[in-house]
Amino acid sequence: MDYSIKQNDVVAKAFKNAPNNNQMLSPKIQRDITECFAKEVLGHVMKEIGNGVFSLLVDECRDVSDKEQMAVVLRYLDKCGLVQEKFVGVVHVEETTSSYLKSCIDLLFSQLGLNLEQVRGQGYDGASNMSGEFNGLQAKIMNENKSAYYVHCFAHKLNLVVVAIAKKIFEVGDFFDMVSVLLNVVGASCKRKDQLREHHQEEVRKAIGCGEIATGTGLNQELSLQRPDVESTKRELEKLRTNEGWDSLMRKVYCFCEKHDIPVLDMEDAYVNPKKPRQKTGINNEHYYCVDCFFAVLDLLGEEFNDRFNEVNSELLLCMS
Repeated sequence: MDYSIKQNDVVAKAFKNAPNNNQMLSPKIQRDITECFAKEVLGHVMKEIGNGVFSLLVDECRDVSDKEQMAVVLRYLDKCGLVQEKFVGVVHVEETTSSYLKSCIDLLFSQLGLNLEQVRGQGYDGASNMSGEFNGLQAKIMNENKSAYYVHCFAHKLNLVVVAIAKKIFEVGDFFDMVSVLLNVVGASCKRKDQLREHHQEEVRKAIGCGEIATGTGLNQELSLQRPDVESTKRELEKLRTNEGWDSLMRKVYCFCEKHDIPVLDMEDAYVNPKKPRQKTGINNEHYYCVDCFFAVLDLLGEEFNDRFNEVNSELLLCMS
């Protein structure tokens, strides 16, 4: 209601003159109003699509209550020829089999007045129930519509780059394990989560005040002007894999440690392998963290990018932008 009052003078006037017992603030009325908003937005999206074609983007995961939810997004061209991606619903799924997911999509499409014949592309992650060549969701939709070509989600491919590095480089995998433990410790207590949230809010306010970080105003417009360029990302990785890139990283590390009163490791000291503390390594801390960790990660990043984002995939990604 507060949002509607701010956006519409007629609503604001009606709300101001409404009796105290008709303020429309009960949870039931609020839900009804929210559902009306959703229907209006969906109606506008369906009107834009009309009888045109679109791509189907689907992902499923568990929510905080451990219920499986399937999110559905439609990607299409509007009348101005601009690419639009619109979220059209979340569907609770009792099973994650391809057959059940297909039936849920059929039901959602019937509610929205859409037809599988309009689908010209499918984008999912690499899970077998989604991308399986014979029994996956993409195969079942392809059986009904041969034009609904499947493309492995590029965001998921990018995630797989990180997964591959965590598996191949022990230090990276160990880092993510520690982060996971930290999240479990904080997430297990509502009090700890509230304390962390309050501290984070205060840090963000200070950072915004001193100009260390910028607000998101205008960010969407800036991002919309950018085009996905895998090659530029590769070039940035190559710049990082230099002495200048390492020095820049270390300056940020020293600044962070000083800000949070964290003892700084002497990079000239001999490196001690925690698994074999009595065995001499013959290298100092700087060599270990620079060459064996930092450069090794960047080298593997480059390899994974080349494998997963080849010229064909990069051209396809550019054409879809």
